[in-house]
Amino acid sequence: MPAILKHNIRKYVGMPLALLAVISMLFSAVERQGTTESYEMFVLRMLTDHYLLIYAMTPIFIFSVFRTLEEDTPFLLVRSRKFVRYFYTKYLAGSIFAILFVLLQVLVVMITGIGLPLDNAFLVSNEEPLFTHLEAVFGTPVLAAVCSCLYMMVGLAFLCMSILTIYHFFGHRIVTGVVLAAYGIMALSIKIPALGALPFITLNRYVILHHNFTVPNGVWWSIAGMVVLLLVQWLWIRYAWYCPFSRSWKWSPKGLLFYYAHALWTRRNFLWLVMVTGGLTLWMAIIGGEESVQDYMLRFFYGQELGTFHLLTFLQQLIFYGTPLYVLALFMEKWSSEDHLSVFIRIKHKKKWPAAVILNGIGIHAVYTALTFGFLIMWSLLMNKSWTAGTLPVPDTMGAGMWPVFALLKMMEFSLLFLALFLLFLWLKNITAAYLLVMGAHALNLIAGPALAYNPAGLVTVSRLLLLEGQTVSSLIQVFTVLVMGLILLLFLVRRSYPRFFQ
Repeated sequence: MPAILKHNIRKYVGMPLALLAVISMLFSAVERQGTTESYEMFVLRMLTDHYLLIYAMTPIFIFSVFRTLEEDTPFLLVRSRKFVRYFYTKYLAGSIFAILFVLLQVLVVMITGIGLPLDNAFLVSNEEPLFTHLEAVFGTPVLAAVCSCLYMMVGLAFLCMSILTIYHFFGHRIVTGVVLAAYGIMALSIKIPALGALPFITLNRYVILHHNFTVPNGVWWSIAGMVVLLLVQWLWIRYAWYCPFSRSWKWSPKGLLFYYAHALWTRRNFLWLVMVTGGLTLWMAIIGGEESVQDYMLRFFYGQELGTFHLLTFLQQLIFYGTPLYVLALFMEKWSSEDHLSVFIRIKHKKKWPAAVILNGIGIHAVYTALTFGFLIMWSLLMNKSWTAGTLPVPDTMGAGMWPVFALLKMMEFSLLFLALFLLFLWLKNITAAYLLVMGAHALNLIAGPALAYNPAGLVTVSRLLLLEGQTVSSLIQVFTVLVMGLILLLFLVRRSYPRFFQ
């Protein structure tokens, strides 16, 4: 058993530890320059800096654990009398690594701080509430640093054990998804305090001691959570170690709708949607500088003003509107060709074909809209944009409360353009021509005219809403009416036109 323990510990040692040492040394060296703090206060500050702990230390530790995830070899299993004892040895190795991991960081910080004056007392201004609270709880910086390090060791050991357990029962894919989701909550907890206050699922409360101080009895809740979850894992390994679950979960829906969804929702298509929405929103966030979230979203959805031409805005509109339509156009071109004639032959009721295409198209645009607003909120949080009222001159009807309605109208606009693309494809039987005609509708916005104010291409933009706002009826109601009438008309035309596709 000692040989197996040494073997497991040796697997953790590698480049991640060197990377941790380098990052800790650089960060500590930068913070040490010009500091007037005592040696003890400097060490405490470095060991409680949540930016360093969340964005550097925790990812490196998780990566170190993931490097060791592998199937248990028969050679190691044979040397252990019982699998349970072997797995507990892996637990022990992970716990020892967690202790060494934290000690390495402490050693680097202590070496970097050599030369600072010694004074084991809290001498900080009231502008730093963290140290004020630590002084009230612990009394001295050394005691606060020791308790923070011990808590961090326990938390990282718990994290390592949990990863090993989930991997054993559910496999690599499930443990990756769970850890990424948990770390995502941890990374956003700095910007969204409500996430950091969630019990049991937030890694920061298991790793960073002072993150528990914002919740009544937070430390005890976190310790209780670790004890309960460790007990569950211990019982699971003790009595059900031979029951992996990762290969038994299968869901195979049937029907043309799910058949097309399987072909449409590929990793490549989803990556296209993520790259475009993430890239456009990030670009607008960077050029916006210091602004409120309200102004940021208004600028992103401002669009092309009627009768004017701005090259970057026009290109942004073409990319933003054209990406989901392009994905759907490629899908229809491939799956409506003669190569997939057998699919049409097997359809008992031909009306199921347009219904399957339309529902998948609407689903794509719903996800596209959700990704857009999700990235807008994410970049706003990461760039620390204020949540105060906007400064751009817009009517009161375009305040913060309009965005849920705006998101719904945006999805309706996308769906209307997709139905126009599908209808033209049924008539022309040429997806390239249909796509160019729909995208060409954006060029009509370069022409000034009262009738073109209701052009569906770019209808749900801030500039168009401002243009229609001066009338007696609210612009949101006008746009909603136009979209509903357009959707009903196009659905009727598709219903009447789809039989000609099979002729």
